Amino acid sequence: MDDVIAGIFKFQSMEAGGDPIGPDGMELCVLAKAWKQTEPGFEYLHVRSCGDYQIGIEFRYRLQEKETQRNFVHKKTHVLKCTYGNNLVGWDIAPAEVIK
Repeated sequence: MDDVIAGIFKFQSMEAGGDPIGPDGMELCVLAKAWKQTEPGFEYLHVRSCGDYQIGIEFRYRLQEKETQRNFVHKKTHVLKCTYGNNLVGWDIAPAEVIK
């Protein structure tokens, strides 16, 4: 297996009543574009709905030399928690096999 991981970072975007509370799709698109431009490991990124009140950044990432999945997740979740607080509601990240 290549050193590829895939996953999604999920954010709460609205309260049950429909009031916006977290990042919207445009804000997350700007963030994803910045990642793509500054971090060569991202092979695929898109922003999508992932539940009634959640929005996420889905990605595929090739680990860089001497980088581990654990280090990647810790680095990204730390920055996202500092930026979005409790509106970062979770993530699902695992090794992935790229079908060619």
